[in-house]
Amino acid sequence: FSKRDITTDEEISGGHYSLLDAATGGLIYEFDKTADKEVLIPADILMPGKEYILREDLAPTGYAYEDEIKFAVNEDGIPEVVIMQDTKTDVALLKIDAVTKEPLSGGRYQVSDSNGAVVYQFTASGKPEQLIGQLIAGQSYWLHEISPRDGYAYAEDVMFTVSLDGREDIVLMVDKPTQVIVSKKAITGDNELPGNYMSIRNMAGAVIEEWISAEDPHIITAKLVAGETYLLCEERPLEGYAYA
Repeated sequence: FSKRDITTDEEISGGHYSLLDAATGGLIYEFDKTADKEVLIPADILMPGKEYILREDLAPTGYAYEDEIKFAVNEDGIPEVVIMQDTKTDVALLKIDAVTKEPLSGGRYQVSDSNGAVVYQFTASGKPEQLIGQLIAGQSYWLHEISPRDGYAYAEDVMFTVSLDGREDIVLMVDKPTQVIVSKKAITGDNELPGNYMSIRNMAGAVIEEWISAEDPHIITAKLVAGETYLLCEERPLEGYAYA
């Protein structure tokens, strides 16, 4: 029995396999592949001309499960090699803008397994982060945002399960821009108070946003950093009003 990488054709180790009677489905033999070399199935358990099924019960780490192989033993006694080719698991992680649906760069992310152990970390590049042969087929993982790109809010964790058959799994995490609505009103009224020179400053005193208040609240989108603290300042009040 030979287990090979479908791309490189190199012999690979890992996995658990069963030999079944094709007619009855009964288990005849089972084994682990612990080395990068072919496994010899004992000849005394095989009958010339009889059909058997080789089944992959557990794929090597980083590889998808392959279909069962049916084969018949040569009646002339010539040794036969049964080859099973495995495809590596393929997961693409992509961060997109909730509004434009365009890919986003920036921000730090990590992938954790079902036990909470971190198995991969990366910085979004604006292109899919491709994990080839790094995750286990059939296992579930969590994509977590450690820190979002500036101007975007934290996204909820995304759970995904790696396909058994080796097809590409595309995992999307959607980020919403941060949005802050600033309202300027007279202390005695409920309406907006136009004409005030306002600003948002960070804790170091640098001006991040400045504007003159109008009849509608001022909306700041995708400019402030999620989790950061800022100061709302009145740089110059409307004539006739005191500084807030």
